[in-house]
Amino acid sequence: MRVDLGDEGGMEQLNASAEHFSAHPGEDGDVTAALLRLATAHLSLDRPDEALAALDRADAGDAPDRAGELWFLRGQALLRTGDTGGAVAALRRSADEARASGEPETVASPGLLLARTLARQENGPDEEVFALLDEVIAVLPPSPMRAAAHCDRGLALLAADRAADAAADLAEAIAAWTAEGMHEQAVHLRVDLAAAYLAAGRHLEAAETAEEALPGLDDDAARRCRLILAHAQKEMGEEDAAATFAALAEDAARDGRHDAVAHFLEEAGGVLTALDRDAQAAARFAEAAEAGEKAGDPYAVVRTRRRAAMCLLWSGEADEAVAAMDAARAALAGLPPDNEPARVWETALVSYDQARVLGQVGRLSEAAAHAAAAADGFSTLDETDAAEEAARLHKDLKAALN
Repeated sequence: MRVDLGDEGGMEQLNASAEHFSAHPGEDGDVTAALLRLATAHLSLDRPDEALAALDRADAGDAPDRAGELWFLRGQALLRTGDTGGAVAALRRSADEARASGEPETVASPGLLLARTLARQENGPDEEVFALLDEVIAVLPPSPMRAAAHCDRGLALLAADRAADAAADLAEAIAAWTAEGMHEQAVHLRVDLAAAYLAAGRHLEAAETAEEALPGLDDDAARRCRLILAHAQKEMGEEDAAATFAALAEDAARDGRHDAVAHFLEEAGGVLTALDRDAQAAARFAEAAEAGEKAGDPYAVVRTRRRAAMCLLWSGEADEAVAAMDAARAALAGLPPDNEPARVWETALVSYDQARVLGQVGRLSEAAAHAAAAADGFSTLDETDAAEEAARLHKDLKAALN
């Protein structure tokens, strides 16, 4: 109790107890119990090496009913020293001892920590992780630890691209934590639940969950939550998605993340285009091109200038569309020469769309030449459908000339 209160004098008493029982063993298990108390105190003070030293003195044979606890403490200490392999082995041993003890609920603590440790490894959650979490959930009554197990299983399922299954676990964890008054955990987990709903195609629930979570989040979590909300709104065809993406772009601009600014503004432009809000979309694409220049992304510059030009055309601003497409063609010079397929693809797209723009303003001869160049470029890449479409445009433009 003194250690828990931050009183170092408690450690002196625990050491004295361990030394006394080591020198004067009493009933079976007294020595092990004293050393386990000492190791637990060292762990609470983040002294894993001292905890391991105490555990090395303990003899599981002295108190076989506490072997699971001994291996669990060793696993925790080894994790803190960075010995993940040793920790995994110790935690497996602890879980095995718990299963053999006749008290299956004691597997919960080592099982949960082992599952978390394995899930953090390079290959991510595997079948052992899911089996452990299933076991932990099965033996626990409703409690914060059971809520944590539901949370871990939900996150593991989400990482394994099993979003529909993940949503059920995450919702269960949120409900349990809310009932326990653990509102901060519940709020942050709602972001993961929104992500699961989005990945599962449940876009309305994703948007509602994200909106519910947003007021209680700090900056980093709020950014992720707004991104989920934006994509959910986009999938539902809501115009609000454009504003949400624009807000994300403003946030990224404050941090100097110009690549993110370009991406979010292009997303906003795409939303507006899909809603036939072409004049607004053109403005967003133009802003995205400027951000792409600041980010040093020549592909984004070409792509968004071309998309801005087409939106200007569709909004009835043909002369502005011609100028914007000229800017897109000029930006092709900035594409790196070491990626020939990408350069040919972007050039062909610009040629095709430039042919469409020039055709609309009556510059048919130039338009036909660009259409022919687009067909050649697509053919070079074996993009058959695109090449055929460009060839049809070329044929129509030639016919109009005659």
